[in-house]
Amino acid sequence: MEIFTVSGFRGIVGEGFTPEKVWEYTRKFASFMNTDTLLVGRDTRPSGEEVLSFIKERAIYEGFKIMDAGIVPTPTLVFGTREFSVPGIMITASHNPPQWNGMKFIHREGRFLFKEEIEEFKNYNEKMENRGRGDIIEVKELIKKHVDTIKKVLKLNKKDTKGLRIGIDPVNGAGRDAAFHLFKELGIEFGAINETPGSFGRNPVPTPENLGDFHSFILINGFDIGFALDPDADRLSLVLKKGPISEEYTFVLSSIALKKNIRKGVVCNLSTSKMIDAVAHKYNWDVIRTPVGEANVVKAMIERGYNMGGEGNGGVIFGDINSARDSLVGMASIIKLMVESSIEEVIDELPSLYMKKMKFKYSKNMEEKIMKEFKGGKFNKDDGIRIDFEDYWIHVRKSNTEPVVRVIVEATSPELLNSIVDKVRKICVE
Repeated sequence: MEIFTVSGFRGIVGEGFTPEKVWEYTRKFASFMNTDTLLVGRDTRPSGEEVLSFIKERAIYEGFKIMDAGIVPTPTLVFGTREFSVPGIMITASHNPPQWNGMKFIHREGRFLFKEEIEEFKNYNEKMENRGRGDIIEVKELIKKHVDTIKKVLKLNKKDTKGLRIGIDPVNGAGRDAAFHLFKELGIEFGAINETPGSFGRNPVPTPENLGDFHSFILINGFDIGFALDPDADRLSLVLKKGPISEEYTFVLSSIALKKNIRKGVVCNLSTSKMIDAVAHKYNWDVIRTPVGEANVVKAMIERGYNMGGEGNGGVIFGDINSARDSLVGMASIIKLMVESSIEEVIDELPSLYMKKMKFKYSKNMEEKIMKEFKGGKFNKDDGIRIDFEDYWIHVRKSNTEPVVRVIVEATSPELLNSIVDKVRKICVE
């Protein structure tokens, strides 16, 4: 099985995702970007080392230059493409299970390809050339440059962060060294669970139901907060002493932390909680909503001149540092918020909203049935169907990363949420 969307190419290793297929797309992407040089990195999936080695072997044979960043977070590689002004490829399947792997294609401008660019790339006829012998260049200290930039832009230093104690769960993924470096640079005492690079130590999606062991770790060690990442470290979830909180809070809290830096307002996708609307109202910001996919959010940010964006899956995009979801920026912004105020008090001031995220196999006429059941709302068809009512909303769409249909419902009370969810589930499973 393989999937190719605005989120890149993903497949099951040995089936849709093979070294030969990876090299085919690598060579094609270099030609598409009109370059013989690519910055390449990977997450810690067992298949990643073999895939990257194969790319380097073929590159030398066919005359390409590979700048090998090794194991790095996806946002760090995106940061690097802007630093070096070269296109890049991240070998990762993000939150997908370990039997999957994938490729994320990064523009030399330091962003993922937009939807129309992905479509053009997929249909592109590669120009074959005799390039001679290629070369491999090891890229060092990219994480350090990334962290140094975050510290400088967010104006964080050891004096302000002294005394903080933080737990980190990088799910044995690519965010381990970067998170450790950030904490050390800020003089923060920290401890880690699932820190050995390799197979994931838990379900790779950093949602509350997967973070019970991490919460116990936080309590036992008396940490002030816990940061949980996905395998390629572009998503961040928070674990408080009272327990894990929804990944929807990450973007909202980061926006509050960076409120003095934000221009105009924020950009987010159609599946993101309306908590951000309440925050925007307080600070007189505009809220722009896009189809799901960070490339869609980033495109709107660039076109409209916004520097703050994100997604409700734990993604924080701060354009002054990086034009991609960046868990390091997310962690640093939450640390900044902790220095200035109480996380718990900030959360208490947010509206009480209740959300349910579900996945279903696609069934015929699903969208039509949803629209028929929920008449009278405000319809948005930019990405599947989103229907807004005064006290709840529903979003139904095909996933960019899995062969499923995603359904999100958010309501102002648990009772209303359960009622709407029951109606939706009945439609989707019948």
